[in-house]
Amino acid sequence: MKKSELNKNARRMILQEGLSHQSVFDELAPQSSIDKDKLAELIGIIPAKNRLNQNRMWLNAMVVILAIIVAIRLLSITLFAYFSELQPILIAFAVILGIVVPAVGIFATLTSRFDMYRGLGILIGLSILRSFKDGEGQEPADFLVLIPFVIAVVLAFYIPTRLKTNYKRVVISDEQGNKSASYQFEDETKISSSDLVDDI
Repeated sequence: MKKSELNKNARRMILQEGLSHQSVFDELAPQSSIDKDKLAELIGIIPAKNRLNQNRMWLNAMVVILAIIVAIRLLSITLFAYFSELQPILIAFAVILGIVVPAVGIFATLTSRFDMYRGLGILIGLSILRSFKDGEGQEPADFLVLIPFVIAVVLAFYIPTRLKTNYKRVVISDEQGNKSASYQFEDETKISSSDLVDDI
């Protein structure tokens, strides 16, 4: 089974059927065409339902921030197109980077595809750097406009770490000295006290 098919099946088993990460890994490992380290990483990124519920505030915040970014970019692109003669290719680039990227981020949040967040954070970060390169960000008001972008970048890297199910790789040696590795995912049915404190 290839990576795309493994990802599809793992998402269905965890998000729809509510199976544990451990049981999903144990079932898919014999069918996997990728090595077990990559499979464990792929499965660990998919959030369990209870983690999604615990972090609903962060997910809602991300959707709101990305919607604000889309609104800001729509307004700025409209103003630039109206008051200046931008080339169509520049307008298209601005639309892709300023509107399509955060819209994809909203889609990723609503469909629990948090593996897309890293690329999202990098692209939004690049748009911040481009703003300074283009001469923006010189006035206090410009810095205020960039605040949602900075928050989006931080959340794009922070949220996946909160949702990820960690695992450990344990190497076992038999009597003949042959080594084999087992993968043990943390128990999602147990909510640690630190998680409870974080979500209060």
